[in-house]
Amino acid sequence: MDRELAAGRLISLYSGVLIPAGKPIDLSTLVTAARLVDPDAVVIGEGARSLGWAGNPVTSLRLASKRRLRGGTEYLSFTERSVPLDFVIDREEVRFTSPEYTAVDLVPTHGAGAVIELLREARDRGDACLSMMWQALATMRRRPGIAQLRHVLRECERRPWSEAERELHNLLRSNGFDGWEGNYRIQLEDTWVLDVAFEEEQVGLEFDSRQFHSDSASFERDRLKVNQLQDAEWKIFLVTSAMLAEEKQLLGWISRALGRARTGKRRK
Repeated sequence: MDRELAAGRLISLYSGVLIPAGKPIDLSTLVTAARLVDPDAVVIGEGARSLGWAGNPVTSLRLASKRRLRGGTEYLSFTERSVPLDFVIDREEVRFTSPEYTAVDLVPTHGAGAVIELLREARDRGDACLSMMWQALATMRRRPGIAQLRHVLRECERRPWSEAERELHNLLRSNGFDGWEGNYRIQLEDTWVLDVAFEEEQVGLEFDSRQFHSDSASFERDRLKVNQLQDAEWKIFLVTSAMLAEEKQLLGWISRALGRARTGKRRK
């Protein structure tokens, strides 16, 4: 065995778990290897994100285990941790943390990215998803960096679907704006979702990004959306990254629009 390892004809996924060098090291192979080491271990981190909602390829797995497993390889590593059963998804071949637990668990390495990504995936159940994230956080009380986890969830309390939306939400909060909702659903001729909506004043903010509006179909749909909203007497501001960086002008537009609406000049 040692000679085969030294010659590169075998690969060690973990102590005592070997595979032929030509065998693909995919998620299925890694999960099978992990079960041989500890059948009760729970996949956490990026592997759980892949299993839970992202479906992205992974080349290594981190797992939570109640055992004191020593060592690790570039393919498998174990950390001594007990994950509450309420946050474990148990498929016959693999156990992994729930999407809500996983998103919070990834904050130290991904910042708000995984939380935002999951909120975007959840969409229609955003409030319930966020509530479950707070419950998952409550099980991590003794974890180092808990303040960062709380901070990220507070920043995402109005369900941003992108990093740009999170920045916009932070800008509104830090400047004392209230009475607004993130990803507000409105039914007109079609059903639309406004990035930010001051419902009472009928003032909306739409983030205009080349990343999400680069193809012709998206371009046409966005213009239809704005036209229907304006026809329904909504005041719509298109927001770009540059406007967020130079916030004074944007804040002035919003303040004046809300001021006019609140003094009775908004059309009924």
